[in-house]
Formats: sequence, C-alpha cells, structure tokens
Amino acid sequence: TPVVFTFKPGSNSAEFIPNPLWYTAKYGGFIDANNNDLPDLPGEWDSDGNGVPDTYFLVQNPLKLRDALKKAFDEIVQRNGSSGNITANSTSLSTEALAFQASYNTADWSGDLQAFRVLGNEANKLAWRAATAMPTPNQRSIYFGRLANTSTTIHSFEWGQLLSAEKQAIGDTDVLAYLRGDRSQETRNNGPFRNRNPQSPLGDISHSSPAYSKDLNAVFVGANDGMLHAFNASNGRELMAYIPGAILPKLRVLSRLDYNSNHTFFVDGEIAITTRSQTRNENWLVGMLGRGGKGLYGLNVTHIANFGSRGAAWEYVDVNDPDLGFMLGKPVIGQLADGTWAVFAGNGFNSSNQQAALYVFRLTDGTLLRKLVTGLPSAADNGMGTPALMRNSNGRVIGAYAADLRGNVWKFNLDGAPSAWNVAFGSLPFFTARDANNTIQPITSGVTAVRNEEGSDVHRGRWYVLFGTGSDFQTGDASNTQPQSFYGLIDKGQRITGRQELNKRTFLTTGVDSSTGEVIRTIGVAAANDMDNVSGYFLDLPHPRERVTQAASYYKLAEPVALFTSIFPVDDVCVPGGSGYLNAINAFTGARLRNPFFDVDNDGNLQEHAIGGASASSIRVDSAFGKPGSPLLIGNRLLVGGSGGATPLTYGVGTGLTPLLGRISWREIVRN
Repeated sequence: TPVVFTFKPGSNSAEFIPNPLWYTAKYGGFIDANNNDLPDLPGEWDSDGNGVPDTYFLVQNPLKLRDALKKAFDEIVQRNGSSGNITANSTSLSTEALAFQASYNTADWSGDLQAFRVLGNEANKLAWRAATAMPTPNQRSIYFGRLANTSTTIHSFEWGQLLSAEKQAIGDTDVLAYLRGDRSQETRNNGPFRNRNPQSPLGDISHSSPAYSKDLNAVFVGANDGMLHAFNASNGRELMAYIPGAILPKLRVLSRLDYNSNHTFFVDGEIAITTRSQTRNENWLVGMLGRGGKGLYGLNVTHIANFGSRGAAWEYVDVNDPDLGFMLGKPVIGQLADGTWAVFAGNGFNSSNQQAALYVFRLTDGTLLRKLVTGLPSAADNGMGTPALMRNSNGRVIGAYAADLRGNVWKFNLDGAPSAWNVAFGSLPFFTARDANNTIQPITSGVTAVRNEEGSDVHRGRWYVLFGTGSDFQTGDASNTQPQSFYGLIDKGQRITGRQELNKRTFLTTGVDSSTGEVIRTIGVAAANDMDNVSGYFLDLPHPRERVTQAASYYKLAEPVALFTSIFPVDDVCVPGGSGYLNAINAFTGARLRNPFFDVDNDGNLQEHAIGGASASSIRVDSAFGKPGSPLLIGNRLLVGGSGGATPLTYGVGTGLTPLLGRISWREIVRN
C-alpha cells in the first residue's frame, strides 16, 4: 500500500547550505581558543562577525585573488605554539595536582600560561589562564634591574625611577605605560603603538619552561615582553614581574607597529629555583636570557610580595667575555664542598671564541668562581649545553658532565677549592658521539647523570651519562638527515674511545597498535650479562630526520627507566610544531623494559599495546600535537606538552610499584 505525504508551504524562509569549501575553511582554519578541537565559538572562525569563515574567500574578481590569498596565508601563520616543557605542582596524584604549560601565538606574539588538572575525569581540564587573570596596569608590581658590573639594584618600573639614559632608551611615559599593559595608545584606540592581544599584555612565551615553587605557591616563567613573570599557582594572577637590566635598552621595540614582522627575543631562557630547605630559608631563582641575550641573572624571591624592598638581584652579561654565548640550556644549582651554593651553566652557543666552557657562579651574588674552557683547537663553531652534577653521599658537588655541539661529552673534577678544579682526562673528552659513518653527531640536549644503584648489577655504584644527539636551532637543521642516536655511557674512570666499546641496541618493529590505532615501536631485549664487559650502549634512531634535543628523565621505578622524546622538526613557517616519539627504555641497559610501560588508551590494560608480543617502547605523537617536550611523570600518569600549543597529552603508565599497605613505620616509646 503506498504511503502518501502531504507538504504545505510554511512561513519560515529557506536558504541554501554553504558549499563544502565553506565548511572546509571553518573546520580547517579556525584558531582553537577553548582547547576543545571544535570551532564552537564564533570568534574562533569568524573574527569579523560577517558569518563567513576567516579563511574562506569567494574570489569572483581575478584582480582580488592576490589579496584573498595573502589574507589566507596570514591566517595560516597565526597559530598557537609552545616550545617549553610543562611542569607540575606535585609528583603524586591528588585533587590539587596541576600541570602548567606556557604558550605563544604568532598572530600578535602574545603569550599565556595555563594550568590543567591532572586527576581522574578532570584530567586535562583547564583550571585557569594567566592571560585572563592579569592585574590592571597600575596594579602590577613590575621591577627592573640597574646594572653596575654584575651587581644589580632593584627599582620599581616607573618613570620617576629611571635614570636619564634609561628614560632615553624607553622613550617617554606613554611607552612605559604601554609596557606596563596600558592600551590607551594602541592603534585600535587611535594611538601610535602596536595592537596587542585584547585579552592580555603578556608577550609570547616561546622557549622558557614554567618553574614551580611549592614554598611560594608560585609559577615563574620568562616571556618575550622583556619580563620574568611570577604567577599565583592557585589562580594564575600575576604576583610580580622583573625586567633584567640587560634587557631594558631594547624594550621600546615592543611598541613599534612593525614588531609583529620583526619579532625579538627578550627573557627567553630556562629557570631553576631553590627550596628553603636547601638555601637557609631563602628561595633563589636563576634564569637564562636564552635567545634574548648572552648571559643569565639571579634573584632572591623569598619575599615575593615585597620583592622591591626585600629582594636581591645579580646579572652576568659581560660583553667582554669572549666565551659567553646564548645560553639555551638550563642552570643547575648545587652545593660545593665548602658549603657554598653555586650555579652551574654551559656557556651556550655563538660565543666570540666559539669554544665550549662550563661556568660556575656563586648563587647569592653572581660572582664567577671558575670558568673551565675545554679548548679543543678543532672545535670551531662550538658551545656547551646543560650540565649534570655528580654529588657525594652528603649531597656536595664533586664533579659534572656536559656535552657540546661538536659531539663531545666532558667530565669536570669539581671537588675541593675552585682553584683545584679541572677538565678530566687531561682536558680530553670523555667520549665523542659519532654515527656509523664516523661523522660527529651534535649534542644540544642536556645530559643526565645517574648513579647505578641496582643491587646485583656489575656496574653498581658507577655513574651513567644519558643523552641523545641532534640539533634543532640552527639554519638548515630541519632538513638535516644525518642519523642520530641515544647513548648511555658508563664512567669507569677512563675515556671511551668509540662505539666499539658500547653495546648496540636496536629498534625492532614499527607498527599500529590494534587497540588504539597509535603508531608504536619496539626495542630489543637485553641478553643475560651482555652489559658486563662494555662501557655503555647506543640506540640509533631509525628515521633520518629523527633527533633528540631534550634531556632524558630518569625514574627509579620497579626497574630503572629513562624517558626521552625524539622529534621530527619541520622547515615550514606555517607550522609551529612537527612531530615525534615518546620513548621508554631501561636506563642501565638501553634495552626494552621487562614489563609493559605505556597504557596508550588509559584503560588500565598494559598488555594490549604490543607488536608480535613485544610491548611498546615508543609512542608516535602526530603533527597535530607538534614536537613533544620532556615527559613528566605524576603518579602513574605521564604528561607531555607539544609545540603545537594543544592541551598536554596524558598517558597511563605501568610503574610496577605496589602501594604500601599497613604500618609503614614505627617508633618505640620509652617511659621513665
């Protein structure tokens, strides 16, 4: 029996749906402001409110094609990114556990610091954004340093506090107000200065990783608005900001109308902070200028609310030091044999002398205690990254390891007085990284030094030096196809002359995880006693453009685990990211972990993520996420940030540790 439908005209007007390219422009060209991967806010895809996606252009007049394409390409490069690593306020899971991630946007070179929850169903949920919690310009506590050699005096960043030369460098009161966040003179308000992000005056946070202080409940990060910022870790509100004296002369360029096409780095480096249990109830912060300048600075931030009157500062930016370069690594703080707290730093890159050197400064005033220059005659175009410290049973520094751009790993003897310190092995490298073709492999990541404490291991008590090779900061790096590797060296008190002294580990299989669709890799297992008569191991990365540029992380779990990321950079200004792998190996053998480690889909089943019965040693991170930063383990969750600026990824992991049950300590009470 036929079914009859009767349709009657209604009062609602009908319209044609947009063509498929309209939807392609909307869903493929939006800027995700609320981190949910959807263009659900009008401003994300239709900033001018005309109902048409910002990257959709119906060009019926060929003469307008050039302008339409230019606008489209301009939209492409206006993307969020993040080059620093994430940090957290806890190493264990709790309802208060937060992960902190900094980011930047190339549209207006703005920045942000975000806090994400870590636990349960709240995982990766945004807790706060610093950009939306900034104080008004006149409420901000901003200070600057006035250089006098290495000592620095602290002053409030106000016109009346500037000397005549400083006023000349800034320009006028309007520029100073602009730098404090005032918008009245931006071009949108008919003023002469560059428009900034409407939400916040924060500059881009490109390479500085957030640093958390439990004592202060504060997160510190350097930004390319010329300031080190301190934010309340509970709500993201700025507590204070500090402008290093070396940065002051170039601040004015931030207000220029052409700044967006002539971006400049300012306070762009890594940070380290002491705890009050370390440094006599004080908190000292040391930060690198990074790409913003050759040097570093130190601050006493103990009294952060009264920093102007109770803080202290120093800077080392000696333009007459030919060994000082752009310090792209991280400062390391340790205590010397005589009890002095000191800062250890590699000299960085692009110094006048083009050599590799280790600097040691007194923490409290920046006095240079010693500079140890390695000085190989053939080491032109060289520089040193982040060092790793060797400590004795009392926690005092007795030595350090560090690597340079020419593939050399150096050992420094730092026991006793500074005058007795030296470069070990007669000022020759401990090891030089070379690929299978005997070509030098550059080392730009920091090294990680770990003492082997495995009870039955033949190398128990010896130091291991863990690092990967590769570079991603020089012109041409992105297209370089030289094979790179990950190494674990054993310090037996003598030099390692080459690969022939190391055990070779190998990636076996790359495939797709059947349960998640993720690309995973496996590594070979260790044979019994195969590390006994070698001086370490090496693991060649299987892809020509794959490299390691971040220091490995070591975790003493049920077995010793080394976590590191390997990346694939992109030579494309339209993409702030790239891609890469998360890798987990046995720190002391370089082989596959005995027990499954990655829970790719967070369902608690570790056994399912395998290829041919071999559990995953690597997980691929795709280009939508970008190049992965250093992974962070919080409880049984692994967090990693990416250069694409997306919400941090979270993976479950198998630590192999069993929670303690029952009484875990006791004390005898003796009655008189």
